[in-house]
Amino acid sequence: MPTAGSVHSLLENVAQPVVFQIEEGAGFSDIDPAKLSIYGDSWVWNRWYLDGFDITDPTTSGAPAFQVPFSALSALEVTYRETPENLREQGVRLHLGGMAPRVTVRVVAPEAGGRWPLAVPLMDLLSGEHAVERAQPPPTERRRLEEAVEVSLQDSLQLGSRRVRYALQAERGARHLLDSAAGATPVREAFSRVGAVATLEPLGGGWAATFALEHLRRDHALAELYVGPTQAAEEASTTAFAGMRHGALQVGLLARVNKVSARDRGFTIDLLDPDGEAFRPLYPSGTQAALALDVAHRVGPAYLSSTQHLLHFAPSVSSWRQPVVVGTEAYGAWALEARATTEAYGDVRLGWSEALELGAVRLVADLYAFGTYGLNRSLTNSLAMVDAGAKVRVEGRDVQALFRPFLALSRTPVAVSPELVRSLDPDHLDARFLLGTQGALLETEGGAYARVEGLLSPTDVYSAAAGARWRLWEGARFELLGLAKAWRDVLRLELDGPAEAFGYTDASGVFFHHPGATRFRLVNAPGTAFGYGLHMQLVWHRPEQHLFSVAFSAFGAVGETPFGNGPTANDLGVVRYDGASPNADINALANLDGDRGFMVKGVAGYRLFDGLWAVATVRFRDGQPFTFFDVHRDGAQVALTQRTKRGSPLKLTRPLAGPREDFQLGVDLELSYRFRAAGAGWVASVLATNLLDMENELQEVSGPAGIQGRAALETQVPRAVWFTVAVGR
Repeated sequence: MPTAGSVHSLLENVAQPVVFQIEEGAGFSDIDPAKLSIYGDSWVWNRWYLDGFDITDPTTSGAPAFQVPFSALSALEVTYRETPENLREQGVRLHLGGMAPRVTVRVVAPEAGGRWPLAVPLMDLLSGEHAVERAQPPPTERRRLEEAVEVSLQDSLQLGSRRVRYALQAERGARHLLDSAAGATPVREAFSRVGAVATLEPLGGGWAATFALEHLRRDHALAELYVGPTQAAEEASTTAFAGMRHGALQVGLLARVNKVSARDRGFTIDLLDPDGEAFRPLYPSGTQAALALDVAHRVGPAYLSSTQHLLHFAPSVSSWRQPVVVGTEAYGAWALEARATTEAYGDVRLGWSEALELGAVRLVADLYAFGTYGLNRSLTNSLAMVDAGAKVRVEGRDVQALFRPFLALSRTPVAVSPELVRSLDPDHLDARFLLGTQGALLETEGGAYARVEGLLSPTDVYSAAAGARWRLWEGARFELLGLAKAWRDVLRLELDGPAEAFGYTDASGVFFHHPGATRFRLVNAPGTAFGYGLHMQLVWHRPEQHLFSVAFSAFGAVGETPFGNGPTANDLGVVRYDGASPNADINALANLDGDRGFMVKGVAGYRLFDGLWAVATVRFRDGQPFTFFDVHRDGAQVALTQRTKRGSPLKLTRPLAGPREDFQLGVDLELSYRFRAAGAGWVASVLATNLLDMENELQEVSGPAGIQGRAALETQVPRAVWFTVAVGR
């Protein structure tokens, strides 16, 4: 597969149910925490596993704590909650291979050529106007890899009665970023990473151990959140992992130390920041240490799984101020304080699962009790929630196994996230907004101003999936899936009391704050949000001859979204303080960022002759919904509201309410040749990523002419070429 040696790239280009919520191309996003939606669900609810061990980052939901050396992997799985055999959470499963002796060197030519000559007329035909033709065209500079070099080594050897497999990887590079707050000024982000993974097991079996170590350095962390590079931070992190498996018992221990240093603690925040992400990036600098203990055991049909986390944060700066402007007009400042914190959170599942063969029908059931909690050192705003989950899957097959229909039903409670636990800790961050030059207190945020409303329930995801798989001919199959989901008891912050206790609503229905502290409560949001999905895929594979796969998916996650356009601002799994404002409910029912309208992903590979393969991937994505926002003023105050619903599928008029970004088209092509020389096996490959560079927009704002005069802010990561040479036995 054309992968650029990147799990992110492989998931984005090949794994059909996966939608990345950060820009990817040629491994561009590999150093960023992964934010991926599976079947339209929240990225916060994903887990990452390495040979069955939970390696999810204890500090960042939905992302792996470290990157496994790519050459050491033998397989990658994307699992969803409808599969009862999946006794852990949904997410990504990485599997280590045999690690035969091999050395791999990979380098990139970061900007090979420019926009495809037919991109502009094609966009004119399909969308009416290419981004570069608009009255306000995007910057000519584009985000891209400036350089990247990667070297990996792996081997397998025998030490007495034990077998050791190991892989080492070192990489360094730089990314070319844009500081939109400084007129699209180019900024260089340098990064380096050293990682290792190893397994140890006796030749006779019985037990096995897995170890991993990684050190990562970045000088512009948080860039994946679309914050301006001057608002980003330097980051250095070290992660160590050890896991042991003996029979049906497995235990994993992960430790991570992460130091974040803001590059400019006093940068000015612009309330009109167009990406909806950076207008409140209130993060403290400091050092965070985290421990995660993962235990799983099975006795017959009964099983236990538990993941526990301990976090400690020591801020490097106890207090600071961040000026706020509206456009260029001074508005006020955030006064912020941070103190040392210690938090614990985790989840436990005790369940029973069984598979029964009933003639031509296979029944699989998984029933479990579930508990999740979140605590801080002061025990203020503590969370403890219990629930029950269930999965049932019925599969049928004919005598010749040509047709396999299935029906799957599930109810899945979702565990507490580290972001939620931290945001409720009174010591984590005390944020006070001071209006104007006189510094009148107008708004507050943070755990010191919040409380937990009574006994809460964890968010439950109800889902029903039905479909079938047909075997068409030798090596060929067709799959069809329909999916419906409902989210209940979604956690959100509300004002702690009637809205009139904290502000007033003007004649147009916009809420403005009274002077004084704002107080919040964490509640289960009333009502139910719904989602649906459709997936179909044709696969035709003959080993050592050809591979062909084409898939179409459409997802339409619908929910009550808090304000904003960014990937953490519009998601069912994320709790934000600005979502408590009544203004967040204006035009709130709409698509979430996990929805991308529809996607087509295709893979075509053919062996041209012995040793020489040509493989191409095609990724088409459209319908990324968002909305522009309106600015309202009342005296010295400013309030923001969403102008329209964010591409809501519930509004059947066309065009859909809310702008839609231009479609994204990615084509990767790789030529690889395997041969033997000098007594060794060699692999040489050339990979062109984003071969048909459309330079389509990633995000936009409305111009002086309103929506009709919209301006593209940024375009796709450009074409790049990777060169790889590997030599082994």
